[in-house]
Amino acid sequence: MPVDKYIFKGRLSIKRNMSLLWTFYDHLETGLPSTNNALEGFFSDLKTKVRVHSGISKGHRKKLLGEYIRQHY
Repeated sequence: MPVDKYIFKGRLSIKRNMSLLWTFYDHLETGLPSTNNALEGFFSDLKTKVRVHSGISKGHRKKLLGEYIRQHY
């Protein structure tokens, strides 16, 4: 794909989502974070836990995920 198409796609994406990019500024009282780093870290850790226990059944995996989320939230 030529570079021009990447630039076009990037500009179009920004244009479409401009109203959503800085939503946290409009709702400072809610404590909405300006980045999703904490969420990314949570899911990264969760994926690691599931990957380590790759041989477990679906039922046990659901229990593992439920317990993990319960402990952290």
